[in-house]
Amino acid sequence: MALFKLEAGYNKERGLSIPAGIVAGQKLNFILRSMLLHTAPIDSFDDLAIPFRAIATDLDSGEAVVIDHGDLPGAIRASMAFPVMFTPVKYDGKLLIDGGVVRNLPLDVALEMGAERIIAVDVGSGLGAMKNDSPSAMQVLRRTSSIQTKTVREDVLEMLREQDILIRPELDGVVTFADFDAVEPAIALGREAAMAEQERLSELAVAADPYGAFLQRQRAGVDVGPLLINEITIEGLKRVPEARILRRIRTRPGDALDLDALHEDLERVYLIGEFETVEFRLESEADLTRLVISAQEKSWGPWYFRAGLALEANFSGTGEFLLNVLVRRAELNHLGAEWRTLISVGSEDTILSDFYQPLSQAGTWFFGPRLYLNQDDDERLIAQDQQFLAETRVGELKLHFGRALGQWGEVRLGAYVGKADIDVVLPERSEQRETLGGYEFRFSVDRLDQAFFPRSGTWFLLHGRASSEQLGADQEYQRLAFDFNQALSSGKNSFVLRIRLGSDFGSDLPIYDDFELVGFLKLSGYRRNELRGQRLGYGALVYYRRLNQSEGLLGMNYYLGGSLEAGNVWLDGDALTIESLRPAGSIFLGADSVFGPIYLGVAKAEGAGTTAYLQMGRIF
Repeated sequence: MALFKLEAGYNKERGLSIPAGIVAGQKLNFILRSMLLHTAPIDSFDDLAIPFRAIATDLDSGEAVVIDHGDLPGAIRASMAFPVMFTPVKYDGKLLIDGGVVRNLPLDVALEMGAERIIAVDVGSGLGAMKNDSPSAMQVLRRTSSIQTKTVREDVLEMLREQDILIRPELDGVVTFADFDAVEPAIALGREAAMAEQERLSELAVAADPYGAFLQRQRAGVDVGPLLINEITIEGLKRVPEARILRRIRTRPGDALDLDALHEDLERVYLIGEFETVEFRLESEADLTRLVISAQEKSWGPWYFRAGLALEANFSGTGEFLLNVLVRRAELNHLGAEWRTLISVGSEDTILSDFYQPLSQAGTWFFGPRLYLNQDDDERLIAQDQQFLAETRVGELKLHFGRALGQWGEVRLGAYVGKADIDVVLPERSEQRETLGGYEFRFSVDRLDQAFFPRSGTWFLLHGRASSEQLGADQEYQRLAFDFNQALSSGKNSFVLRIRLGSDFGSDLPIYDDFELVGFLKLSGYRRNELRGQRLGYGALVYYRRLNQSEGLLGMNYYLGGSLEAGNVWLDGDALTIESLRPAGSIFLGADSVFGPIYLGVAKAEGAGTTAYLQMGRIF
C-alpha cells in the first residue's frame, strides 16, 4: 500500500507537528563519519592538513556561526543543512542550518584566517525578470529568499581586494537553489566561468614537480591503523530503553572498529522506527577510544500519522479509488510494543488494526492480535463464462505468534475467527451469513532495495489459510498463495521477474477469499474483480529505464518501461492449461514521487482490448 513520504506526529509537548526537513541525512551522516575517521583526535580545525571553517546559521538567533573546532563531520553536516530539504543539526548547544542563509559568500572568515589571496566563487543566482505578474506562493517564497541573499552577498563582495579573484558562473535560468539533480550542468557552468579567469588564475601557478609533491602530501590517505573500541555509550534516548539499542549492536568493547559491521549495527537500531537519525562518533581520551552511538528520537512522536492516495483510471469510464490513513502508536511499553491501524475508504472499505508485542528487548519473537474488517459492494466473478456478483462484509479477529528473521523477513503462525455476510445479486438474489474460523501461516522475505521501481533484491510472500470446523467455521477449505519478485539492474536499466501462484487444492474457496488477477502488472488491462477464481497462475517480465537521477525536494525520478505478462484464474484444476493463459502487456511512463508511484501508460490484454490508464499508488 503506497503512503505519502511525509509523516506527521503528536505528543503532549509539541501537539500535532511534522519533521523539520524532508531528509534526515542518515546515509550522509555515516559517509561523512567514515571518510573523516582520521580527524577524530583533532579538536582545532587549524590543525587539519588544510585549515578549515564551517559556516552555519543559528536557527534561534538568525546569526552566522563560524565553527572552528570540535566534531568535524558534525560541523560539515550542519553547514549543509539546507532549509526544508535537510533537518537542522544540533551542534554545541545550538540548532543549526545551512550557513548560506545569512553568509552565502563568507569572505570575512577567509580574511580573518589570514588569507593573502582569495579565490571566491559566487554561486548565487541573479534576480532576473519576473516571468508573470501572478506568481504562486512558492515563487514568491523563492523570490524573497533570492532578494535577501542578493543583498547580503553584495555587501560581502565589497570586501574583495585588488589581488583577489572572483569567479561567477552564469546560473540564471539554468540551475537554481532547489536543483539538487543538476550536477553536470552546474559543473559545466563552473568550468566555463573558471576558464574566463584563466589569465588571473595562471598568476598563482607553480611548477609541476613541486605542485605534484604538494598534492601527494595533501591527498595521501591517512592510515589510522586498527582502532580498538574500549567503550560504547548511547546518547539521546528518552522514550526508547537503552537495553533495546544495546541488544541490536553487535560491536563490543575490545573489538577493532569495523565500518561495515558498524553500519549494520546502526541500520538495525534505525529500523526500530523511532529515530530521526542514528549516527556514531569516536572520542579519544589518552589511550581510550570511545564509540558514541547518538540516536536522535523523532521529536514528533510517539503518535504517528501518514496518509496515502491510490487511484486507477482506465479512461473508459471505470476506475478505482482509495484514501488511506495509517495511525501508529509506538513505545507502548519497555519492550517496544506498537499498535498500528490502517484505514482505507473508497472502492473498498477496510480497517486493519494490528498490535505488535515483542517478547524481549531484541524483538526476535513476538505475538499480537489483529482485527480485520472489510466491506466490498462489488465482489465480481467472471471466469470460464460464469458470472457472479455479490456484496460482502467480512470481519476477522486473529492472533499471531511469530519470529523476525533478522532484517530480511519474518514468519507468523496464528488462528482466526470471524463472520462474513454475503448479499448475492447475480445470478439470483440471496443472503448468506457464515461463521469463520481457521489457522493461518505467513512467511515473508523483503530484500528489495526500494518498494517501487526496485533495482536489486528479492521479495516473496507465502501465505496459507486453512478454514476449520474445529474453530467454528461453517465450511472447510484450504488456500495457499505465493508471490515472488526478483529485481536485477544494469546501469539505468532494470528488470523485474514477477510470479503469482494460488490454489484451493480442490476445496472450493468462498467469494470473499478467492483469488483475483487484475490491474497494472497483475494482468494489465483488466479491471478489479474482472477475473476471480479458485486457482491462479501469473508470470511477468517488467522492464524500465531510469530517465534521470533526482535528489530534489520532491525526489522525483522518472522511468520509461513496459511489461510482458501472461496469466489467468480457473474455477477447477481441469481447466488449468498453458493454452488457457491470457497474454497481456503494457508500455508506461512512471515516476517515483513523494506521493508514491505514478504511472501513465497503455495496456493490451487478450479479452480486454487496449486500455489507456493512469495509476497513482497501488490499488489492492
